[in-house]
Amino acid sequence: MAATLASVAALSAGCSKPAEPPPTVSWYMEHPDEMRAKVAWCAEDMQRQTLGDCANALAANGRKQLGSMKDLPPIEWNRPDPKH
Repeated sequence: MAATLASVAALSAGCSKPAEPPPTVSWYMEHPDEMRAKVAWCAEDMQRQTLGDCANALAANGRKQLGSMKDLPPIEWNRPDPKH
């Protein structure tokens, strides 16, 4: 009887629907509201950050933040201070 139950359990586990892959980084870039929500959810627990979904949301968030820095004016290191 126990062997039969184990067989049924093994067969039913094999018939389950495979997990869908997590959204990609580019998907999160195109869906900023979902990205912010997922980043906030991932930040609540450090173990969540190892999940593929969290990794992709965090990567998209990082790319978004870097993109905003591209619009900054260049730093002119040798430019004299106009106040002097």
